Amino acid sequence: MAANSSRRTRLRPCAHCRRRQRRLLLSGASILTVVASLVAWAAVSLTAPPAMATAALDLNPKLAVITASQAHVYTQQEIHTILSNEFGQPVVAIPTHKATTHQTRTPTATATPARPAYTSPSVPTPTPTVVHSATRQAPPTDGSLASRLLAEAETQRGTPYVWGGAAPGGFDCSGLVYWAALRIGISNMPRDTYSMLGQGVSSGLLIPTSNPQPGDLAFFGSGHVELYVKSGETFGAQQPGTVVDFHSYGGGWVPTAFYAIR
Repeated sequence: MAANSSRRTRLRPCAHCRRRQRRLLLSGASILTVVASLVAWAAVSLTAPPAMATAALDLNPKLAVITASQAHVYTQQEIHTILSNEFGQPVVAIPTHKATTHQTRTPTATATPARPAYTSPSVPTPTPTVVHSATRQAPPTDGSLASRLLAEAETQRGTPYVWGGAAPGGFDCSGLVYWAALRIGISNMPRDTYSMLGQGVSSGLLIPTSNPQPGDLAFFGSGHVELYVKSGETFGAQQPGTVVDFHSYGGGWVPTAFYAIR
């Protein structure tokens, strides 16, 4: 008898093992509960609209513990009642969208008022008036280059001064000399005063002289040139607002260098 009692004592689990068994049983029950919840959720998802089933399981945990055999298809009104009882306050019903028939409207064309035709105002083109103070004469074909150059330039007496001009419509100082030189056959005459004093002198076209003759070039500094006529007088285009004509010099306004054409 004593041996059997001792054997039963050895076979009975200790307190620690019993607690461990209880924990295992509770864990198994929890697992079964979760499995049953998943089965119920799947059943609701298959029989009810997806949005409705998800909302019911998320907002009311009691619906998640329904077993597969107890699965019930809840209507929208039933879900609304369950949620109201659960939270103790009315729940706003989910509005149901009703399909509406849309009518296609045909746009009505609006007549655009015609714009009046634009007419540009007619502006008369001004005709430049050239005042000639003397009758022009054809330059001589004989004589020195200087005299022929002066005679050709004098045919443009009265032409207005135009900055950058090198044609009978208007001249500046070097433009008049350049144009007259081309007219008498001097094709290598530079266009501006700086080039005349540079390229013209270095090429031998212009030779410095202390005894100028009519038609030689009279330079006032390096920015202005006219044709020598006689002592105290030159001919050319002087400045804006004037015309090609004879000019007197003296005092503080005198040529600084004379060059003859060779």
